[in-house]
Amino acid sequence: MSDKKIGLSSSEALERYQKDGPNVINIEKRKNYFLVFLAQFKDLMIIILLIATVASFVVAIITGIKHNW
Repeated sequence: MSDKKIGLSSSEALERYQKDGPNVINIEKRKNYFLVFLAQFKDLMIIILLIATVASFVVAIITGIKHNW
């Protein structure tokens, strides 16, 4: 039992420490946003779209086609 004025007894504190562990806040590591960005390129559809983009760009440069948009 605890008392608001005197707190926990030593034996109660030790028992709670052994049961619940230390009184600390676990801080998770923050995600590296650059690595999250790079992880997007593992998706097959993204890879296909990037290849199509590069192929389209190369064809446009080689043929010299200009779109009048």
